[in-house]
Amino acid sequence: MDKNPTILIVDDDPGLRKTLSDILRAKGYAPIAAVKGKTAVNRVKKETPAVAVIDLKLPDMNGLKVMREIEKRAFRTEG
Repeated sequence: MDKNPTILIVDDDPGLRKTLSDILRAKGYAPIAAVKGKTAVNRVKKETPAVAVIDLKLPDMNGLKVMREIEKRAFRTEG
């Protein structure tokens, strides 16, 4: 059985996180949610999402910085 595509949701609004997670789960995706940027970056060390939905204004770091950090970890090639 194929694994459902993982979608990372990073937002400090609990209602938005839950709503997005519920919708994505109903559509067959496997959402993972984080409140803070650092938490999201640490999650990507364990699991690479197919897509990330990231709020630009997070409590601990800018959403663009989160994307750069995720990109470093997710697309690191073995040398």
